[in-house]
Amino acid sequence: ARLMSLLLTESALLGLLGGAVGLLIAFWTASAILTYQPPFPVSLSVNFQLDTTVLAFNLLLSLATGILFGLAPALKASRCDLVGTIKDEVPALDMGRKRFTLRNFFVVAQVAVSLVLLVGAGICIRNLNNWHNVDIGIESEHTALAVVDVGRAGYDTEEKGRAFFDAYREVLASSPNIETVALTSRVPFGLWGMDEIPVQRPDAEPDPDADLPEVDYTLVTPEYFDVLKVPILRGRNFDVRDTAGFPRVVIVSEALVREYWDSDDALGKTLLVGPPEDSVRVTVVGVTRDTLVRSVRSAQRDPEPFVYLPFSQRYSPVNVLVATTSGDPAALPEIFRRELHALDYRVPLFESKTMKEHLSIMLYLP
Repeated sequence: ARLMSLLLTESALLGLLGGAVGLLIAFWTASAILTYQPPFPVSLSVNFQLDTTVLAFNLLLSLATGILFGLAPALKASRCDLVGTIKDEVPALDMGRKRFTLRNFFVVAQVAVSLVLLVGAGICIRNLNNWHNVDIGIESEHTALAVVDVGRAGYDTEEKGRAFFDAYREVLASSPNIETVALTSRVPFGLWGMDEIPVQRPDAEPDPDADLPEVDYTLVTPEYFDVLKVPILRGRNFDVRDTAGFPRVVIVSEALVREYWDSDDALGKTLLVGPPEDSVRVTVVGVTRDTLVRSVRSAQRDPEPFVYLPFSQRYSPVNVLVATTSGDPAALPEIFRRELHALDYRVPLFESKTMKEHLSIMLYLP
């Protein structure tokens, strides 16, 4: 009994000491954890306050752990053959072999689980490093963006909305810190995702039992390809000819060309864009390099088809202003806010950040 009480006391003290060290680590790291915020538009809040409930739980858990894991060694020690141990005697049946005890099992299990965790952590770090080095196909060093919705501020017609976006772009372009401003309905890797639209070849045989293939798309102004450094490999950019009342046009990615026309040149070819009851015939005037649009994990697969429609021929009240600068892009979000409020304080600004901050979210997307 004295031996068991001694061992249990020692184990309980070790358990309480471990609990105290755990509390110190929790106290030191709680503030550091709270300073980290994922790049989401909504702040995440977690209560890490170390109140009396936490202290009581820690005390009971530490004491119970010490007693529980000290009980087995104490019981074993109480059944020890002290005379044989003092005489250094070994039972005849145990000569030449060693028993595999529960303690050996725990040691083997701990080493095995630790090895699996280390391998998994190494693979995770390697993948994160690889994803950071993936070429996503767009400029991120000197650009920033702002998401604006004019439909919530009384601009309830296309004419009013276009007039506001034209005025906003002109004000931003006149800023000495901004070189070029582009307008787009979506940017890659946004939490709101990408828009999809049915796209088919006019000469394709329709399958009444199959859904029309949908392709990611965005509305853009001609400056978009210069701001985000998306090269047009063949054909031309949108220009003054591509306005309402003129033939509809589209710029497509290389992946869409491969999927719809194999290796043929797509310039001058036509597509039907939109649902069958409201489809529009468009002509391909340009082909761009493929870019990632949904998640960095798509780099492990073949690029997905993508189409760019001119903002001058299709309207959206929710758009993204993307600007480039030769200086520090961290100054652009404040310029976005200041000029927008000066133009019309009623227009909500949902996001305003640098492109690097925006792209940091790509590691969280599935």
